[in-house]
Amino acid sequence: MAPEAEKLLATAAAAVPTHPLENLRVTGHSAASEANGEALAGQRAKMVAGILVNRYQVDSKRIFMSSAASGAGSKVDLTFARTE
Repeated sequence: MAPEAEKLLATAAAAVPTHPLENLRVTGHSAASEANGEALAGQRAKMVAGILVNRYQVDSKRIFMSSAASGAGSKVDLTFARTE
């Protein structure tokens, strides 16, 4: 993982306690050119969620994963959102 990405994960993990009414949504994306885009996007989201739980001790109940073979590129978005 790139050092910049690691810093972003650390920042997101540190922000979780300051958002008590929201959960962290981890959305994996895939590039349009990638075969099995939906599966790759899901694997990306799962990998990032695992790092947040295992390395940064974020409660897994506060993380919601989704994936999108949107052609938005090989990336993962992190957002805070209220989930019911």
